[in-house]
Amino acid sequence: MNALALKLLLLTEVRLRMRRTGTLVAVLALIVLTWLMVGDPAGSQVMLVVDNVRVAYTSSCLALGSAGLGGLFFGLAGLAFTSRAAA
Repeated sequence: MNALALKLLLLTEVRLRMRRTGTLVAVLALIVLTWLMVGDPAGSQVMLVVDNVRVAYTSSCLALGSAGLGGLFFGLAGLAFTSRAAA
C-alpha cells in the first residue's frame, strides 16, 4: 500500500468518525484523561507499586498500569452512564 492510499484511508476514517462535535470532544477528553493517568516519574505520583517499591517506568509497567487505570475509569464511566439511563 502506498502512502497516498494510506493517507486517504486515514482521512476518510477521521471524517466518518468525527462528523459530530460530541465525538471530537469525547476523543479529546479521552486523550487528556490518558495523559493525566500517567504521572511524572520525578513527581510524587506512582502508577504501580510492588512491595512498597515503585516500579520502573518501562513500557510493560506503563502498559499494565494504563490498562488497570483505564479499565477502572471505563467501568466507573459505564456505571455512571447506565445508572443515568435507568433512572
